[in-house]
Amino acid sequence: MTGPHRLVFELSDSIAPDGTPLVEIALKEPRVWGSPRQPFPYRGTEPVFLGLATAPPADAALRTVGRTLYDAVAARPPLADTFAEALRVQPPARYPLFVEIDSASQVESLPWEALCGQDGTFLGLDERWAIGRMIDAARPPATPRDLELPVKVAAVLSALHVPAGSEWQALWDAVGTVPDLPVELLVLASEDDLAETIAAVTPPAGVTVTVEQVPDSTEGLQQRIRAFNPHLLHFFCHGSAGRRQPYLQVAVRSDWVTATAHSLYLEAAQFRDLTERTSDRPWLLVLNCCESAAAGPRDNLQSLALMLVRDAALPAVVGMREPVSSTDASTFTRAFYTALLSEVDGRRAGTVPADEPLNWARYAVRARTTLLDRHPMPRTEAAESTREWTLPVVYLRPDPFVITVPAAPPVLSPVPAPVPAPAPSLLPPPPASAPPPATGGPQPADAPFATGGPQPADAPLPADPPLPADAPLPADGPQPVGGPLPADTPQPADTPRPADDAHPADDAPLAEDGARPEGAPAGGAGPDDPPLPGDAPLADGGAGPDGAAAGAPLPADAPQPADGAGPDGGGGRGGGGPAPSRAERPRAPRPTAAPSGGRPSPAGEEGDDGEAARSARLEADLLHGLLTRLPPGTPADLIADIRTRLAALGAPVPP
Repeated sequence: MTGPHRLVFELSDSIAPDGTPLVEIALKEPRVWGSPRQPFPYRGTEPVFLGLATAPPADAALRTVGRTLYDAVAARPPLADTFAEALRVQPPARYPLFVEIDSASQVESLPWEALCGQDGTFLGLDERWAIGRMIDAARPPATPRDLELPVKVAAVLSALHVPAGSEWQALWDAVGTVPDLPVELLVLASEDDLAETIAAVTPPAGVTVTVEQVPDSTEGLQQRIRAFNPHLLHFFCHGSAGRRQPYLQVAVRSDWVTATAHSLYLEAAQFRDLTERTSDRPWLLVLNCCESAAAGPRDNLQSLALMLVRDAALPAVVGMREPVSSTDASTFTRAFYTALLSEVDGRRAGTVPADEPLNWARYAVRARTTLLDRHPMPRTEAAESTREWTLPVVYLRPDPFVITVPAAPPVLSPVPAPVPAPAPSLLPPPPASAPPPATGGPQPADAPFATGGPQPADAPLPADPPLPADAPLPADGPQPVGGPLPADTPQPADTPRPADDAHPADDAPLAEDGARPEGAPAGGAGPDDPPLPGDAPLADGGAGPDGAAAGAPLPADAPQPADGAGPDGGGGRGGGGPAPSRAERPRAPRPTAAPSGGRPSPAGEEGDDGEAARSARLEADLLHGLLTRLPPGTPADLIADIRTRLAALGAPVPP
């Protein structure tokens, strides 16, 4: 975070008592009452600075230059105290440094980005002390901007005899680091091969790319950029400090295909026309060109970047102090735009405070360190003996630049569907003479269906093949839901249970009319009864016939239907009579089986008050409740089976 602090010192022209022109330095921010103006001794023409012009620079030349500038600034009170306060800042806090240039002398040519502290730290390589150059423009200050996505980037890639493929790739790579940020790219190119390459890309979701030829006239270029109205404007072309005025040279297509030069030459005045009549001037202009931030060879000849901030009212301009290679230019582009777009995306995601000003100089710090990392040596040594990292310069206005980015849409987690309460019975209640079926206790509305543990609401339900309502069952008795019993535990329908396994509730013989004899319990087994043979563990430790683990106890809240009716109205596990069933995972219904004879009972054979009526009612209740609980994604054939069975039972079928 930037915080409320920044250090600004000003360099301005003045006249000595003897009439000699001089440059003075003074602390501007933070304001200190009585802060004096003092002469500044350097113009950039001294031997210590000219030594940087050698290629490569002498050993530790950058350290020498940086210490010279630091001592000339920070050794003066009250600047000394303010510098000491700034250098005490620890991450993540920041205390950026700005030199405000209000002088027509050659002080602009000094490498301020190479300021080096007494401990050997280059301040321009640390985000805590990002260094920028401030220009006090006469235009009204910029106001906070509301960003309407997508971020619009216009790039003019056209340097005669220097292919711009690497520059395009660097820009495209930077856009790819923020896949969730909507971006619209307009590329104006003069190379046919490059235009074909860009036209062939497949942009990710939220990114659009348009490639066009560079217009043949300055007016055409101005009109196209004004019509696009970009937030960020980028130039990769030739540039020069000029003998009279700085300018850019933008190649057109005919420059590449003919021997005659038709390049467009843009001075500060053409840039003013290019941006002034847009509805919202670009936030940032990047001149990734030679000498775009270089002062001319004499006083009063300032850089193109400085003039565009001062005269064209642009919030910020980035340029190069010296000629720059295409490799260094593309390295800068990739790192700079990655940092900038990542911060815009961070504001959209809420990870960066919305009211924090954009710190253009901080994005350049990341680009400088990337330029250093290209050298096969430790970063400290590279910083002392190479100068490429000092070439990028950021000019900006004194007023903070704040943008408001709309928040990204929230990522919603799936919400489980609510489980409805069991539906009321759709069949008429049994006659008063018939005893009500025992349920084994109340069934919670959200009771799980699956045996052996809770079943998620959205778990897919396997579909069993549908069976006709009147399909006969095998002669050896009804099969339990989920498949036949394992071969090693046969339960013939006509084999009586051993005496020690007899269950008073389930093995009691039924009368001819299907009623139980007097004294036979109507409910399930009591707490002290021995387990049923169907619950005995399997020989191999495998799952029971209904998918539950062998020997697993019944869930505490599982319903215990009376008279041996299973969840779908079928019989028990076999043997001489019905047995209580475990709570089953919902499956397609099977036909009602006779409790003891293995023969399907025709509807109504036992009378409305008999066993078949009670079983049909229980089955319809269960199927209707199941139909209302099915989660999204349930197979259609399972739903059709349930509806078919409800119709076969004579129960109303919900729509």
